[in-house]
Amino acid sequence: MTNKVYTVSQVNGYIRYLLETDEYLSNIRIIGEVSNLYPSHFKNKHIYFTLKDESSKIRCIIFSNFLNFLDVLPQNGMKVVVEGRIGVYEKTGEYSIYVSQVYPQGKGELNKAFEILKEKLEKEGLFAKERKRKLPSFPKKVGIITSIDGAAIKDIIKNSFKRFPNISFVIFPVHVQGGKAALEIVRAFEVIKEGGFDLDFIVLARGGGSLEELWPFNEEIVARAIYSSPLPVVSAVGHERDITISDLVSDVRVSTPSMVAETTIPEKRELISKIELMMKVMKKVMENRVSKHVEFINHFLKIPLFRNPKEEMVQKRKLDVLALLETVKRYERNIYEKKKEKLEEIIKRVSALNPLNVLGRGYTITYRYPGKIPLKSVKELENGDRIRTIFRDGNIVSKIEIVKE
Repeated sequence: MTNKVYTVSQVNGYIRYLLETDEYLSNIRIIGEVSNLYPSHFKNKHIYFTLKDESSKIRCIIFSNFLNFLDVLPQNGMKVVVEGRIGVYEKTGEYSIYVSQVYPQGKGELNKAFEILKEKLEKEGLFAKERKRKLPSFPKKVGIITSIDGAAIKDIIKNSFKRFPNISFVIFPVHVQGGKAALEIVRAFEVIKEGGFDLDFIVLARGGGSLEELWPFNEEIVARAIYSSPLPVVSAVGHERDITISDLVSDVRVSTPSMVAETTIPEKRELISKIELMMKVMKKVMENRVSKHVEFINHFLKIPLFRNPKEEMVQKRKLDVLALLETVKRYERNIYEKKKEKLEEIIKRVSALNPLNVLGRGYTITYRYPGKIPLKSVKELENGDRIRTIFRDGNIVSKIEIVKE
């Protein structure tokens, strides 16, 4: 037995050396149930939790730089396999698993985690109908959070332009699958909240997929980002049969991305037809009311008292009746003019939404050729690109040559 005395730091350092250099412990997989997850609303922070079985437990840490590489973010009560290495915090002598990947144990575990989170958020009131906001009737600019390469974004824009060509979009590209997706979606909501994009509402979209592929839309951090959004949120995730936490907390849920336009964007032709019909109906109503008043007065003038009175009485009554008739006509004209002005103002507002109106004032609109999305900055162009420029009386196709000054 040696008589040498060691310091606590020396012992902890030696234990750390033994554990962290062991070939079995430097790359290990452990199965267990997640508990004591902290923080529950993590975003770009280290995650701490306990992995336990029937008789034992071990501390786990996921460092923030690994979050973007996880397939699934852990949830309390979820049975998982964690992959990583044993690490020792020398200052306290405590050891933990430094986790690099998390694998849920089958679809059943994801369903279980879904139900646990759904029950929790429902109790907190995140799904309450009374807090859900209505979408504006005539949106001018819409934000879309989705993958820039997916079919969802193409369907939304194509179908929306068919219904109302004057609408514009701001795209916030994110991953829609894998561990980094949830964090990117949350960041997109933060960017929208911080920036002055002047949006009417937000669409969160992705096409169909398996439960595992849609899992980012079942993450608590995404649900809370939707809940705290200052703008109404439309969830268009998966197919009609797919229900996610994002669907439940959003203000409006549509069955597929293809249905976004039909549900949220008015059809311009139908709107114009309704306005024209309204004008015709109001004009007819005004004419009928005036006609009835005139008919009543004419009938009133046929009363014998007004046909054969003394001359003085006739003149007096005649003037009174004519004054009354003029008052009624003036009253009806005022009503008609006010309604007409209101309708003309509505027509002006609808017309003002048409970007082509500015062409008559000497402006032009430029698109990438071929393509239908307007260019907003020269930074979007490179040497050799082709563009189409629309003038009031025609359009031209040009080739870009960037000149350095």
